[in-house]
Amino acid sequence: MPYHLFLDDMRDPVDARLTFQPSTRLIDVTHTDDDDWKIARSMEEFSHFLDTLGLPSIVSFDHDLTGDHMRHHIYNPEAEIDYEILTATGWHCAQVLMCLWENSGRPALTGYIHTANLIGAVNIADAIDPILYRGDDR
Repeated sequence: MPYHLFLDDMRDPVDARLTFQPSTRLIDVTHTDDDDWKIARSMEEFSHFLDTLGLPSIVSFDHDLTGDHMRHHIYNPEAEIDYEILTATGWHCAQVLMCLWENSGRPALTGYIHTANLIGAVNIADAIDPILYRGDDR
């Protein structure tokens, strides 16, 4: 059964805005059934959905999934992110997803990013480049 996977520790899909298109809502609630969205609040929940349901048809990423991640971003907004120190971020989830996607024959999958962490957003965009939603130019 197709589903959409939303990774965020606090927000729901209707509350999110796309990082690279800030005036755009992540989803058009008039065309998407809320039951299609599975919400993962952590890397563990994200991995659980992938393990039990397989690849989603749509996925959207937050980067900072804990208070530690957010504190790092607030105090170092332009600093490179050391993923050896910060673990279980949206970037780590993106790595897991893309490995599974590659090993599954690259099925249809669209990726969105809705994080406020711009450095993290760029890192996730690099990780999910083949599936990243680019608006009308896709």
